[in-house]
Amino acid sequence: MSRQYYCTQYGWGGGNDELCQSIYNQGLYSLVTDWSGVSQGAAAGFYPNNYPEDNPAEYHINVMGGENVPICGANRGMYDGARQTKVNWLSNPTPIQSGDTSFAYTVTAAHKTAPLGSNQGYVDFYITENSRENAQDSDLTFADLELKPFCTWRPEIVETPIQRNMGVDQIIDCTIPNKSGLHTIFTIWQRSDSSEAFYSCSDVVFEENEATTAQVETSTGVSTTESAETTTAQTTVTTCSQTTTVESTTESTTATPTTTESVSTTTLSPGTYPQYVEGTNYSANFKVTNVERCFECKPHPYTGWCAGAAWAYAPGTGTYWTDAWKEFTC
Repeated sequence: MSRQYYCTQYGWGGGNDELCQSIYNQGLYSLVTDWSGVSQGAAAGFYPNNYPEDNPAEYHINVMGGENVPICGANRGMYDGARQTKVNWLSNPTPIQSGDTSFAYTVTAAHKTAPLGSNQGYVDFYITENSRENAQDSDLTFADLELKPFCTWRPEIVETPIQRNMGVDQIIDCTIPNKSGLHTIFTIWQRSDSSEAFYSCSDVVFEENEATTAQVETSTGVSTTESAETTTAQTTVTTCSQTTTVESTTESTTATPTTTESVSTTTLSPGTYPQYVEGTNYSANFKVTNVERCFECKPHPYTGWCAGAAWAYAPGTGTYWTDAWKEFTC
């Protein structure tokens, strides 16, 4: 699960999760409230012209400020909560295995990635060259990554899920390299219709190759070039953003995702729903009233926002309420 998405499960204040509490205690909650905004608007790392064969990430390195800057928050101060030196993310890795797998990449705001003129977009997956076991006090940098991505997806047509159908999985077949121990996967999504690119870090720990299914979720962020758009979720309502889910599958057993405690539904007379209360851990599809209108909490991956601060997510009035809720006729 990506660093910027992780705490959306626990609501405002971080719930009972120590990592998330640390983010709020340090005032670094922009990573949670604007978790899809980890991007650089002027990256322009288009394939093939701005994609050097010997250093494919060159344009992303340059736009962030060099090989040795912290990259999990795109080297943007408002996303410092993604830095290892601020929060001990390496203490919370997702189990994963080497070998052939399929990544299910899902976005909540579609962006063209297929060729547009001479510009080709892509999704690139990088991994750290060496184990991060002794990197508890170090931020991830481009210098820590293998020079080339271990997996690349470059669509030739526009009719694919992440370009047309928000929330529908884009299946990307990859081979995860042979590694052991603790590592970080760094993902780049370069659009073809804009210079903007999105970034995320997912911490993983390699297990023995027994059949298993691991889930790694990543998210990318609010579009710096389209921040006035409405109805795109995390790249979402009111502001343009993207949510990505990467699900790595080999064979057999399935890892059970962590869930947060949610509000139990009470029996109500038809057309009657409880008043929205800020900070409540509402479950998916839970219905409330606010400002004399009716709203339903969206399902995963948006459910966590229903518990967010009222200024941002109060149904019908919060700045980003459509990220969390959908309105219906009472």
